Amino acid sequence: MIDKVMSREGVDLTGLSAFKHKVVDAFYIPYNSIPGARLYGSKFNLMIDENLDNDFSMSVYEEVTRIFNEPVNGLSNGTVKDIRINYKDDNLTVSIDVDYLGKIINIGNIKV
Repeated sequence: MIDKVMSREGVDLTGLSAFKHKVVDAFYIPYNSIPGARLYGSKFNLMIDENLDNDFSMSVYEEVTRIFNEPVNGLSNGTVKDIRINYKDDNLTVSIDVDYLGKIINIGNIKV
């Protein structure tokens, strides 16, 4: 079972809530920024100056897959089923359908 404490609210999270929080953390924390856990996080901060085209979309898909497959991120309870990328008003959001312990959940509108 995943246990986590939300940093801002001090609320003890378990199960699905903790899993969703870990996904969002893995998206927002820059890759190679935590000593002792250099593989944690995402490389989205390195994609900031890329053109929004098919190559960029493929890079986003690859990064989401890498985040879920990296053991340090602690997301082994989930399997990515679908990834949707939305470009709107110069913002990029990612929505992911994940199989979490046999149940399909949506983790949506993660701003990258």
